[in-house]
Amino acid sequence: MAEPGITLEHRGKHSCLAKWTVPYNPELQPEKMICSPWFEMGDFEFRSVIVPGSDALALALALGPDAFFSLQVRINSPSYSFRFGPLASYKLSILNHEDESKSLTKAFKFTLFTRNTNIPTGGSLQLASSVFGPRSGFFKNGSLHCSIEISILDESFSFSFSRDGNNDTEMVDYSAHSLSCDTIVLAGKFKWKIKNFSFFKEMIETRQQMSSAVFLLGRGFAHISASTTKVNGVECLSLFLEANEMHTCPKCMGHNKPSWCLFRISVLSQKAWRSHMHKDSYGRLNKTTPALGWTDYMKISDLIGPNNGFVMNNTVEFTVSFKAIKDSAAVLTSGFKKFGAFNKSGSCTWKIENFTRLKDILKNEKMIGVSVESSKFQVEDHEFRLIVFPRGQYQKPIYLSMIIEASGPQDATQDWSCFARCRLSVVNKKNKDNSIFTETQGRFSEAAKRWGWPEFLTLATLFNKGSGYLVEDTVMFNADILILKESLEIQDVLESSNKDGEKGRCTITWEMKNFVAFQQTSSMINDICSKYFQVDKLKLRIGVCVLSDNLCAYLECDPSDLVENLYVRYKMTVVNKKHPAKSISKGSCLRTDTSDSHGRLLFMELSDMLKSSAGFVTGEMATFVCEILDYCPLLDLSKVRVNKLLI
Repeated sequence: MAEPGITLEHRGKHSCLAKWTVPYNPELQPEKMICSPWFEMGDFEFRSVIVPGSDALALALALGPDAFFSLQVRINSPSYSFRFGPLASYKLSILNHEDESKSLTKAFKFTLFTRNTNIPTGGSLQLASSVFGPRSGFFKNGSLHCSIEISILDESFSFSFSRDGNNDTEMVDYSAHSLSCDTIVLAGKFKWKIKNFSFFKEMIETRQQMSSAVFLLGRGFAHISASTTKVNGVECLSLFLEANEMHTCPKCMGHNKPSWCLFRISVLSQKAWRSHMHKDSYGRLNKTTPALGWTDYMKISDLIGPNNGFVMNNTVEFTVSFKAIKDSAAVLTSGFKKFGAFNKSGSCTWKIENFTRLKDILKNEKMIGVSVESSKFQVEDHEFRLIVFPRGQYQKPIYLSMIIEASGPQDATQDWSCFARCRLSVVNKKNKDNSIFTETQGRFSEAAKRWGWPEFLTLATLFNKGSGYLVEDTVMFNADILILKESLEIQDVLESSNKDGEKGRCTITWEMKNFVAFQQTSSMINDICSKYFQVDKLKLRIGVCVLSDNLCAYLECDPSDLVENLYVRYKMTVVNKKHPAKSISKGSCLRTDTSDSHGRLLFMELSDMLKSSAGFVTGEMATFVCEILDYCPLLDLSKVRVNKLLI
């Protein structure tokens, strides 16, 4: 077949109509693609392609059984290694010479071309075999007449950055080259300039989100995303700094982890006497927080208002400037010596470099209460992260504050919980025995997922050059976590077994499968408590503690969930697995109206319980059984009427 020709009608630099005359013999089906010559528009080259139905690519596009060919548009963009192609709207057509109303047309709005395949995500125009009939009207002088009407977003990007966070900057021209994937950028400014704003506005009003090119932020990749959102009935521009997960070259697989950063997103006013629009925030982009920004960044009416100067000559400019930290984390999940060797344990050492620079940035920006979060690390099926306040949480910066935060498993419901012991420390690199640490234990839940210490360490001590906490401008934080491996089972007692009409009877069996590990770490800081369980109107839990080496257990209620004050009788048992007859049981009662709502039942010395021959502990597991015998409302004596006797 002769080489097909193409004619162009340019409608500005970033819009054109390409007409392609394809010499074609309808009696012969080609086995290879038919391609038009490349034509230029903006910074890109395009061409039309007809793909045979037998082509593997056509099969990948899921052509129907009647499909004979597909008409597509391709892009050539060798310079765009940091962008996956332009955003475009285009229309594919095949002219019917006998009846133009029968011409085949398919439009694709706001489609992103991919870098790897050079095929738009919108798809193609599929041609059925009937198109090639002798009387179809699609042939004239032995040729098909195809056309592509295409418009692309007219945009440009620039990136100035600093590798070490100092004032010295380098410039990157995205039309020329890109940064290597192993570059670490600690400070930078990215500019996204759009020169056909009306097209862009139509895009963000039609698509859910529009994205800029990708730029390096810390150790990973990010981009600006824009969309429109109605907030309280007002149409607003939404702007976000978003992690870019599309960059997956073999060199940096697993390396795309944007660092924690302070950032500012701006919309620039192009009028000299008008102010730019700025908003500041901070945080770490990750899987659970893939974007940081504002759904109500500014009203659309303010953006396009002629007096503000944000849109002039159909042009708008967005910038994001950032200052990132250089940090790393080492996670150990196979157990650690101080907490014993058991299944549910883990530790994380988090190292922040250039810590003085971070402190100075916050000081210069006069930012109080700013927190820096580590990457999340997993201990068994729960995730944790450390949160540090480099200048504290108070108005006057005196202390370093630290928090540990937990989250439930991926499939967790709102009532997830886990009991854990945590030991947090600021590591002394000169002498680890001088490390500052605090240790506590309790139950994490959706309502109580953070534990914190606002006065963990004085800043004067931390920044003292001889103290050993800040060495080579690096601070190391450590978290050791021990999770209670437990199971809780509730079994109702049949009414036929209740005596004298007792109500509310049930048996709760609580197994602590690594009970011994909690005793080996150190003396029990706080009590070990089960999760709350419901018994009719009551929300109760079992507690275990050690007092003067004596094991105690008790039952307590959740005072925030009380409908009325009750009197509850129960029996607590420490189960002997080897010799069930030697299990120890004690009865007690619970009054829900007292501040000390539980009475601790003393069972035995802890050392006797932990003896392997005693039978109360098998492996590391201990079992406690609480039987709710009955309950009744408490009599309110203040409402009892007393008759005075006359003497």
